[in-house]
Amino acid sequence: MTTRRKDRSSEYGTVPDRVARLLLDEPPAGRGEFAWCLLQHRSRLRALWEAHGAAIVTIWARRHPGTRPPLWWKAAAPVPRLLADGQPPRYPKAPGLYEGQAAYLDRLGLLQRGERARIPAAAWLPEDIRR
Repeated sequence: MTTRRKDRSSEYGTVPDRVARLLLDEPPAGRGEFAWCLLQHRSRLRALWEAHGAAIVTIWARRHPGTRPPLWWKAAAPVPRLLADGQPPRYPKAPGLYEGQAAYLDRLGLLQRGERARIPAAAWLPEDIRR
């Protein structure tokens, strides 16, 4: 009897496995993939995000509704998050209590179809961000 390895390509769609794991902030599959991840320069990450970001957000939103992967906040967030009191931060990347990810995505109309109904209550709560 043979055992079949689970084919993860369908999980990531058209995004290559190692690219998907990198952009989804998942651990590399092995040493070779770890080395490849280390070699991805910031400009290369932006290019990978531009090529595969939409698919990555769809995968992420299915797994973690009301949130986005860490790289999305650096590469694709259209505007900075507001502080929990509704004011903009005094300077970029200021530590503080910020609006929850779900509140941000909802305010900007960035939730995917059907995502709102699956968002856990915690994703709406303000987030203490220490940068």
